Amino acid sequence: MWCQASPGRAWLRLVPEPERLLPRAVAALRTGTPEPSRRAVETEHRRFQAVLVHETQPGWLALLSDVARLAAHPVPAALQPDALLAAEVVRDHHRLLIEQSPALAWRTRRDRARLEQLVRRLRAAEPATALGSH
Repeated sequence: MWCQASPGRAWLRLVPEPERLLPRAVAALRTGTPEPSRRAVETEHRRFQAVLVHETQPGWLALLSDVARLAAHPVPAALQPDALLAAEVVRDHHRLLIEQSPALAWRTRRDRARLEQLVRRLRAAEPATALGSH
């Protein structure tokens, strides 16, 4: 859902990557399986859509904060790629806020710092053959 947003909804300009990439990864993390069912992925996609259509920027940031917490939970090796993807997408979204909205960047600074550490930890845990595959 890429849109031209009014100034009060400028946060929507940053939505395409999280909206496209996160539902599947979140479904995997929630269900505990690297191959979540289509239904689980659709449930997460609807959740993202509902926030985008009916919520405000604080609701969107709360959803991303929930995703960051989910990615930070200890997961089996089979789910580490999903945790890494979720952490990278949310971290990158929050990095974009630095230019888009300094006030929102300030608000997400703690999540951004935790996500930087999480991404480093998850990348260090990747098998050598998987490095560079992202």
